[in-house]
Amino acid sequence: MGLAYASFPTQLGTLLIVSDSLKKFYEHAALASSSTHYARILSKTNGFGLSDTEEKNVYTTLAGYLQNTLAAKIASEWQAWRSGVESDAGFFGLLKADLSASDEKAAGGAIDYDYEDIDGAISIIARNGIWGALRREMVADSYYVTPNVIACGSLTAKSGNRGTLAKTSMAGISHTLQGTLVITVVSEDVTAPKLKLAIELPLPLPDGTRIIEADNDLTCEKSHEDGPTGLTTILTRPGLAAPTKSGDTGVIFVAAATTISTPKEGDMNGGVLCVRVVRRAANVWLIEWYNNSDRTTKVGSDSTISGTSSTSAIDKTMKNGTRFQATFDKAAAHALLDHVDDEDNDITFDILTPRLGDRFTVAITNNEAGKIATKLSHMRRVSLPESGSNLFTDSLADAITV
Repeated sequence: MGLAYASFPTQLGTLLIVSDSLKKFYEHAALASSSTHYARILSKTNGFGLSDTEEKNVYTTLAGYLQNTLAAKIASEWQAWRSGVESDAGFFGLLKADLSASDEKAAGGAIDYDYEDIDGAISIIARNGIWGALRREMVADSYYVTPNVIACGSLTAKSGNRGTLAKTSMAGISHTLQGTLVITVVSEDVTAPKLKLAIELPLPLPDGTRIIEADNDLTCEKSHEDGPTGLTTILTRPGLAAPTKSGDTGVIFVAAATTISTPKEGDMNGGVLCVRVVRRAANVWLIEWYNNSDRTTKVGSDSTISGTSSTSAIDKTMKNGTRFQATFDKAAAHALLDHVDDEDNDITFDILTPRLGDRFTVAITNNEAGKIATKLSHMRRVSLPESGSNLFTDSLADAITV
């Protein structure tokens, strides 16, 4: 049958207006952060003073009713409204009749995301449920809504972190709600560190949602697309391109020219690669790599460099696959290790890989420019198409004054 686009945007807008109104009633009852919230109205100038014991008792009793009993009732009604909209007797029944047959529609429910994991890279391959089917149909018909603009702030490391991260890229779509993205290390495996992503909202939604968790953990250096948060993210370890060098008193390895790639758990000790340099006869330099500070488990060696002047490039892959690239300064090695069998046994390279207990945050803002997009995002974590040739009239979801 197909969607009746002449009436559908208006119908959707009216449903979202009611949902938004109930949400605002909930906020007025539950909160006291704004001068229009009920608890603040009670305590305005010449209202119930908090310095007078009797008046404070009255305020406490009435504010408690508003912020607990009344707020809970309104929250329940908001959820009941959402359930009604998404029922077969409600709006979803109409959508099921009008939407084209598709796997998303057949899956039923409101919204659910299917993912593909290719070597740690996560991408959304399907948005199942009726909201997902609606999105698919609108894409096919080239209809879209006014989008919200999402801004992702700088990555901030918490005090006491042992590892480092860099935000290579991060972008959100319309239903990425404003809040604080909290990134927590859940696996410190050097080969593929895993990070948990969750957006903490400044205020709870009427259904009690305060934290929106990503469906999958993020793997460092891999693209990560998520449905509930709406974020597509790549987080990398800056220590791969610039590992922290220690113990190289003779500056045998040119620091600026050293990189480590494809790091492997078996080659390193918590992200640290240990090195030993020995001078052999005929000015041959033996370089050995170990995965422990005692230098008992060797993961690589090289004896192809010789001479006492100029520099040589090193490109060595360790036993388990870690690639070490550096510039070896033969003149510096000759100055430090001037006799056969002299050695430097204290050199380490640390990629500062994220460790268990490390936490990072990113401030997320949403300008809520799209009225349809914003009100829908509060009901469900889903975005309708944000580009096309036919734009829904956004004022159809204008908030009403109650």
